[in-house]
Amino acid sequence: AIMKRFLELPKSSGIKGVLLFFEILYDLACSDGYSLIAPVGDQGINIETDSKRVAKIISYVHQNYMNRITLDDIGELVKMSPEGVSRYFKSKTRQTFLNFLNNYRLNHVIDRMVKTDDFISEICYSCGFNNISNFNRFFKKKIGMTPSEYRTHIKTSMK
Repeated sequence: AIMKRFLELPKSSGIKGVLLFFEILYDLACSDGYSLIAPVGDQGINIETDSKRVAKIISYVHQNYMNRITLDDIGELVKMSPEGVSRYFKSKTRQTFLNFLNNYRLNHVIDRMVKTDDFISEICYSCGFNNISNFNRFFKKKIGMTPSEYRTHIKTSMK
């Protein structure tokens, strides 16, 4: 069932594609038959019928992850207070908005580290992280090695 939806993914666009992607991730996360290749964190979203706000937030992050995003920005987007956004997002996704945003950015960093030879600092800043020291600490905490160690590990394992 997951494979069938996975094959539909390239045909989906816009928010429908994003939602389908997160549904697949959620189903994979709930499955017993998987192993993680990069322990980046829980990106699974609990898709419910009243999650249009979550979809709007995710779409906004997808389009703006490389820029500074605040809870005030998200609150304006979905007509809620910043505190309300925090509570709502956590109740629907089981993670804080900041955790989601940083993991989303981290996934983009990892993708670019694997696909390009750009400097890690350049990738870090272009993916929305604004402090290289904090980024390195965050990366090591999530992945278990520094960004340069990870890149070296991935590049040698791909040969």
